Amino acid sequence: MDQLHHTLNSENTELVEIAEGIRLHVAWAQKVFQYLVLKTSPEPEFSEKKSHLLCDFGNWFELNRNKLEKISPAKTQALEQAHCLVHQHMHRIFFRMNENQQVDASLVEQYQTSQNTLLELLIYFRAYFITQALQYDPLTGLPLRYGMEEQFNALRQITKKNQKILAVGLLDLDHFKRVNDQYGHQSGDEVLAHTAQILRDSLRDTDHIFRYGGEEFLIFLEVDHTDSLHEIIDRIFQSIHSKPTQLKSGEVIHTTATIGIILVEPNESMQTAIARADQAMYQGKQQGRDQAVFA
Repeated sequence: MDQLHHTLNSENTELVEIAEGIRLHVAWAQKVFQYLVLKTSPEPEFSEKKSHLLCDFGNWFELNRNKLEKISPAKTQALEQAHCLVHQHMHRIFFRMNENQQVDASLVEQYQTSQNTLLELLIYFRAYFITQALQYDPLTGLPLRYGMEEQFNALRQITKKNQKILAVGLLDLDHFKRVNDQYGHQSGDEVLAHTAQILRDSLRDTDHIFRYGGEEFLIFLEVDHTDSLHEIIDRIFQSIHSKPTQLKSGEVIHTTATIGIILVEPNESMQTAIARADQAMYQGKQQGRDQAVFA
């Protein structure tokens, strides 16, 4: 489950970094405009043949190359090429101006095309990081509802093909409002984050967990038989009971949870499956909480 643990803090860092890349290149372009208008001699990072290795954006690119390549090697390579072309075209423009030669319109167009390509690629990476940030809960690092139905439908097809069981579990922390009222919302957030970590540690890589809302967590489980399902749920309860939340203040909060578990029926929609899991969870609440109800 660790591979599902993406924090929004990480995504925010990446958004800040891509914004910095855009800022650095825009600052370079503004300085170019200043040199052209005032007809002053440009610095090496603007006029040298290998100026793309000297500019601030070039340094930024090298620092972030690996991160960008993990997203799209092709677009990362295209970004590097566009950056090189921008500098090459600008070098030729400065050279011709220094030699009092006419700057061809085609050269200016080539510069503008490379510039547009570079900015479009930066915008692509920025949009990617924004999308990633929207998909994950900033508090727990768990996926949100974005793409959840697609995941459910894919799992339903896989379990059907492999003759396995798809189960849906809805977990709700018991008396969570009391935690917020007694210890404050910051402490409540710590409890939620701790619970998410417990669930990640208790589940397998093939399981899928989502922050469903409030103090609720949704789980998709692919199992060979119901005994495996009971073992997983027992493991979750053992961890919740044995691992209370240690607050930053030093206080310890013990929590319990109620889980509703259902087996997905053939061709059943995600909405119907979650509704049944919710009913089972509600039944567990009515029966005293701190239990799992299989329906």
